[in-house]
Amino acid sequence: MAAMLSSSPGADSTQSGTAAGSERLRAEDGSESEKQSRLMALLERLHGKHNSTRSWQETSKVVRQAMEKRGVINTAGNPLLLNCLETLQRAQKVSSLPSMTDRLESIARQNMLGSHLSPSRTECYITSDMFYVEVHLDKAGKLVDVKVAHHGENPVSCPELIQHLRDKHFDEFSKHLKGLVNLYKLPGDNKLKTKMYLALQSLELDLTKMMHMFRIATNANTVETILHGSVGLLTARSGGHLVSLQCYVSPNDIFEEGTGAQLNFTDVNIPRTLGVSVSVTVEGTTSVYKLPIAPLITGSHPVDNKGARKVPLLKPAHVQARLKFANDHLDDPEEEWEKVMWADETKIELFGLNSTRRIWRKKEDEYNPKNTIPTVKHGGGNIILWGCFSAKGTTAPY
Repeated sequence: MAAMLSSSPGADSTQSGTAAGSERLRAEDGSESEKQSRLMALLERLHGKHNSTRSWQETSKVVRQAMEKRGVINTAGNPLLLNCLETLQRAQKVSSLPSMTDRLESIARQNMLGSHLSPSRTECYITSDMFYVEVHLDKAGKLVDVKVAHHGENPVSCPELIQHLRDKHFDEFSKHLKGLVNLYKLPGDNKLKTKMYLALQSLELDLTKMMHMFRIATNANTVETILHGSVGLLTARSGGHLVSLQCYVSPNDIFEEGTGAQLNFTDVNIPRTLGVSVSVTVEGTTSVYKLPIAPLITGSHPVDNKGARKVPLLKPAHVQARLKFANDHLDDPEEEWEKVMWADETKIELFGLNSTRRIWRKKEDEYNPKNTIPTVKHGGGNIILWGCFSAKGTTAPY
């Protein structure tokens, strides 16, 4: 009896377990059937959209509207959707102003750069903390100019970037942007990166002067500069391409096969891939180095490309008189120089500046008051100050 009583609860539990399992199976069957019905309904809607007649203009409009909504996409959460949108962007034919600006903004996003358009939508700015690229277009989307500006510099036209965009070589344009980004991939803040860029500029200028000094002294051509020059042949930095030094070239590359005639290479048409070359850049390191932020080679060289120095207008008689004075007093004792008074004068403008002031601004902000210098007609007047000094001290200015 006890055994029968003890077995009854087990039988009841078995029966209740079987019933609960049957209910779960029915619930799962119900959820699966609901999923299938929803899936079929979705497929029917997709087929209906696919079979409905729609013009190409309407389809293009829908795609462009989807592209315009890309800014709200979370890149980390929707990488697949973002890649799909970028693929659509690359597949679109660039033949108008909106399509050109869309492509440029897409390239900027791919390189983790910012971008914005001018109010006229004919200028696209691709920006970072250390540089920006200006792309100027006309109303039809045709390229006008491409300029690159590094921190603290004025924008300068870049022929290579212009050529790539005119030929619709967007992959090459993107490589240049990547090169510009990599140029500033250094540890430290923007102030340190600016000093790094100044050091790189100074090094590039010194290397350029060394190459030109060799060529002027030896009258060397392009190939001779590569083979025998002190630094080889230097190709200047352009866009995202670093300065390269070509220091060796094989005879097989400079002589034409069959005839044995030397190929006519010039600095303009020589390929960057010819021979053995090295790139010049500045990289981060665990060691500490002090880099000069001004050129080490001074003096006048053809590559200075700066304005002429201002000097006093001297006639031959003035030059001879100055030379005679220097020779006559070359050995004067110190006591004689203590009796000499040195004087000079200067002109000071009362309003405005008498020189050029450089500023860092966006193109559309040129008339912002903080970016302008007020002027008045016929100047604002000036004063002349005179002062002197001697071994006894200085006087107050007059």
